[in-house]
Amino acid sequence: MQYRLNHRDFIEKDSKFYAVLSTSPLLCSLRYVLKERTPEKVDGGLAIIDDTCDIKIFSGRERLKEIIKHPKDRYEQDVCDLAKFLSNFTVPENLGISGSGLIKCYRDDSDIDFVVYGTKNFNNARDAIKQEILNLGAVKDLNLEQWKELHTKRIFGNELTFDEFLWHEKRKFNKGTINNRKFDLLLSDDTNINLNFKKIGNITKRGKVVKASPFSYPAHYEIVEGRNQEIIKILCFTHTYVGQAFEGENIEVCGMLEEINNGTGCEKFIIVGTSRKAIGEYIKVLK
Repeated sequence: MQYRLNHRDFIEKDSKFYAVLSTSPLLCSLRYVLKERTPEKVDGGLAIIDDTCDIKIFSGRERLKEIIKHPKDRYEQDVCDLAKFLSNFTVPENLGISGSGLIKCYRDDSDIDFVVYGTKNFNNARDAIKQEILNLGAVKDLNLEQWKELHTKRIFGNELTFDEFLWHEKRKFNKGTINNRKFDLLLSDDTNINLNFKKIGNITKRGKVVKASPFSYPAHYEIVEGRNQEIIKILCFTHTYVGQAFEGENIEVCGMLEEINNGTGCEKFIIVGTSRKAIGEYIKVLK
């Protein structure tokens, strides 16, 4: 049975597993390759899938329903516990799973990539996690060693010190632990993505955030710079800087200035996350 395709679902095509980043166009990120009947994780690039005749869809919603009905092991029980907690704040139909848990190639110590569909539902879930962490409930904050591991995993240059990284991350409340297992809370909102970019050059800017969709993919920020009140638009394609800043805050952004043809004209954006490691690119709040 094939399901309606959603952002954060996976598809399989030609023995390759892709995470769906956008359904219009069908923009995907290659995550796993089938080797000896077992998906093996790879650092793949982006791909637009034009031929959808022979794809297999892995639905995050349906997979979560399967797990809740019959959790088979410790990992699936932890997924089930997180789902039950979040079901107090949104209906189960707004919840799903992605990553290795979706395509059943997780390990005993795998993290959970937990999906919430719709911005309002995501914000409710995120606020619930915030309150649970602050009140020392069943959902807990990462410990210091886990934060250090995450910093090593996310920061490949000298873009953010550990203290800077930790300050930004601990106020996002889009990750935590349940039964000592780490999880990420991911928003599925399926924005249209225009890939008609023309690179101009590296750029660094400072300004006040006047508009933000910080947990979308890509995350979107608009800042006003200095006395001339120029509005600068930012698109962030790396998970590291999702939720990095909020409206009213002053930030510094370093990325690639690119021109996007939207069909009626051209707009300039600063792109953060032009590569997977995003070395030399960052968003940070000026305190």
